[in-house]
Amino acid sequence: MAMGFLEATQGNGTIVKSLVSGKIFEPLDNLLKEDINTVFELIEVRKAIETWNAYFAAERATPDDIAHLEDIIEIMKRSLDKGGPFLDKVDVDFHLAIAVATHNKIQTHIMYTLQGILMELIGKYYRKLNEAELFRQHVAVVEAIKVQNSDLARARISQHLQYVETCVREAMESEKRSVPDHP
Repeated sequence: MAMGFLEATQGNGTIVKSLVSGKIFEPLDNLLKEDINTVFELIEVRKAIETWNAYFAAERATPDDIAHLEDIIEIMKRSLDKGGPFLDKVDVDFHLAIAVATHNKIQTHIMYTLQGILMELIGKYYRKLNEAELFRQHVAVVEAIKVQNSDLARARISQHLQYVETCVREAMESEKRSVPDHP
């Protein structure tokens, strides 16, 4: 039970406890609050984790995992067809479903934590993303996972995350330019 991350439960064996509510991430929160540019370091870590997720999801996803990803894609499509945004919980669900499809509990907990922190810090910039392009990218990732092509899944999620990072960077820079400097 080192550091309290594992918990023995009756009937379920040993499980990984959620790290989200723990104090382990307080220093990260403090770093991000002190310097918003540190968020790009977090995005860099996210890229490493999510490319790993996509790679192993393509190798390990069960038919139920694939069905769940396809359900999320369908929800996105219906929202897009109606002209409404899907970049809220559905986008987060998509990325978390890929983590779940790795069948690695630690990886899934890390993703839950990262997604929460990222959405809190930069969620407002996601509204500036082209949802049709994001949808296309999400479909491409799911297709690679479905055909169990790990390298392609990794490449497609990497391209997707690079697109998101570029758009968020541009939105943040635009926001900085629109706010006048105060002496």
